Amino acid sequence: MDLFRVQAISRTEGGKGVARKLRRSGRVPGVAYGLHREPQPIVVSDDVVRRLMRLGHAVLVDLTVDDQPRTEGVAAIVKAIDRHPVSWMPRSIDFQWVSLTEAVEVPVPVVTVGEARGGEEDDGVVEQLAHEVTVKCLPTNMPERLEVDITQMTIGDTLHIRDLVVPEGVEVLNDPDDPIVTCGAPRVAEEVAEEEAEVGEEVAGELAEGEEAPEGERGDGGEG
Repeated sequence: MDLFRVQAISRTEGGKGVARKLRRSGRVPGVAYGLHREPQPIVVSDDVVRRLMRLGHAVLVDLTVDDQPRTEGVAAIVKAIDRHPVSWMPRSIDFQWVSLTEAVEVPVPVVTVGEARGGEEDDGVVEQLAHEVTVKCLPTNMPERLEVDITQMTIGDTLHIRDLVVPEGVEVLNDPDDPIVTCGAPRVAEEVAEEEAEVGEEVAGELAEGEEAPEGERGDGGEG
């Protein structure tokens, strides 16, 4: 497995004000920890963090700080990336040092392969319920993703964690009976029409409540 190279700079200052200044200058504050080492505050280029966001957590990182070479047999993984809830811009990043000879637990995305037969032929509704699982493996064996083939699914079928294609040396920690993908029956046209009619009635009722009564029917104590 190739390592994604990240060059970081150590930092001594902290706080929200410093973090905002770093982000405005195109850098992201972070920390590296693990393997019984003291947590090390660092700074990483915003461009590098954005690339890591696209790659996901299942990436092995050759992390160097202040141009110091990493220890033989040690690398890093992305433990967490904090993002702005609206702009989705990275606000901070956490790296965890890992031994290349010891198993780690990491989240891995789940993707579907193919088109469900029940969806294409019978207008069934395919819904993916699990988009990520946790695996345990050596850092050098981390899969970028796990796939599940849905081509043979028909209406009423469900695929579970146990149906994932898992490489040798990788253990999925989720419950094997947890569902991943379902193929349900299409919604009947009459049901859709009934729902639309109910919504229309509710809207009409709300509009009627907001209208003023005709002048002759107002109970305002007018002249008799």
